Amino acid sequence: MEGMLLHLKGGSLKSHMKRIRIIGMVLVALAALLFISCQKPADAEYTERSVNTEASAPVKETDDVTAEEKDVPAEPDIQGNTEDSGDSAQEEGSGTGAEEELVLNGPEQGVPMFEDLAPTVNMSFEELIGDNKVYDSPKSYPPSDTYRITVDLYHQIVAVYSKDDKGEYTVPVRYMICSSGRNGNSTGIIKMGQHRVRFGEFKSADCYGQYWSNITGRIYFHTILYSKRTATSYIKSAYNALGTRASHGCIRLTVPDARWIWYHCAPGTVVEIRNGSADDLEFNEIKEKLKIAKMPEGRADLENIPWTDNWTIEELEKSLVRND
Repeated sequence: MEGMLLHLKGGSLKSHMKRIRIIGMVLVALAALLFISCQKPADAEYTERSVNTEASAPVKETDDVTAEEKDVPAEPDIQGNTEDSGDSAQEEGSGTGAEEELVLNGPEQGVPMFEDLAPTVNMSFEELIGDNKVYDSPKSYPPSDTYRITVDLYHQIVAVYSKDDKGEYTVPVRYMICSSGRNGNSTGIIKMGQHRVRFGEFKSADCYGQYWSNITGRIYFHTILYSKRTATSYIKSAYNALGTRASHGCIRLTVPDARWIWYHCAPGTVVEIRNGSADDLEFNEIKEKLKIAKMPEGRADLENIPWTDNWTIEELEKSLVRND
């Protein structure tokens, strides 16, 4: 600075002012170029993300499996506990009126507690694998666009969302721990099929499952596995595998979570099966908190199964009748 002042003393003030103006103009031009160059990568990244978000591969059906794999969602051998046996999904918005506003058994207004969104964290082992002996099919469903389901394969989490004020599926309703296919699942966005089974048998394997809700083709949401058509025959390894890739392709759940989907998610409900990522902070936190009861050493007593879930069949049916 002192050198500059000495230099100014030696020359004319007019010529020095001219140089300063030129330097100022150059600095302004350089700043403008720097600002423009900083904007281009952000725009490109946003465009790339938008394209990747909208693109989705179709979900494929799984191949036939051997009896040893004990998870073959073929047409189950059941005793009068099915809905329509077609695999095609209803058109979005069909059913009991997609435009009607429902008061369903989701979280209360305001910020819900994690236990409200994942009630299984406070349930006993008996409630998580038991059978409430109610075998009637749902009388009706909420409209098929009421919920949207995300299956995150990396975290082994199923998340259900409802619409916000803008019609986007951003409001969390339920978080579920799951077991997806041990050899992977096809990813994509599909609509749930119509086939439902209350307590069915895998034709190609000597095991059973509760609350089957068809996703597409031979892929279903259903419970853990049983060696007989009774909850007391629960297969221990299937329960212990929840939270890991263990099935042949179906999405295994606890009984309360599979039952929730069976009653709340109509055929035609949109399901997104995605790979997921370790960088997903939201699902990392969900995974960390979603811990369920450990299995007892001996066989559990399943005579009187508790119900501590945040909804009941009767309440749901009444809410649907009010909105017909």
